[in-house]
Amino acid sequence: MRQIYLRSYFRGYNWLMRYIHDVENHPQRDVIEERVKIINFFDKYGEEATREAFGKARSTVFLWKKRLREGGGRLSSLAPLSRAPKRKRKSKISPAVREFIKQYRIHHPGVGKETVKPELDKYCKERGLPIISESTIGRIIKELKDKWRNSCLKDYAFFSCSNW
Repeated sequence: MRQIYLRSYFRGYNWLMRYIHDVENHPQRDVIEERVKIINFFDKYGEEATREAFGKARSTVFLWKKRLREGGGRLSSLAPLSRAPKRKRKSKISPAVREFIKQYRIHHPGVGKETVKPELDKYCKERGLPIISESTIGRIIKELKDKWRNSCLKDYAFFSCSNW
């Protein structure tokens, strides 16, 4: 198996400066520097010493080396990737139900989910929409409040949003 040395990626001063600059202002600079340090330690002392010193497995180090190689030697390729899910759950609640709750709360300010539930059930039965639970109504009310707060702060930065 071929070992990859970090020095082999730098073919002279200009290359070295380009890669150093690549990491110099990176937001995750500390993580990148630590990973380079672990890779160098692994190459010098081996698997067991690396596991004892840093708690990183052989497979992790080889993964970092692969990302470094595929990134053309750019040290920024060692930055951690996003852990956010690739596909996020989409709401199955009808926009008509959301609009009903919004309008009901506009006409009856301050009412809770318990008060909205019977009226929403009637509305859903009339239109053939699925009936939703009280806790779901509470989540929708919370989402509407958050959305209003964000738009209020964005649009009216100099005014106070006291009707939260």
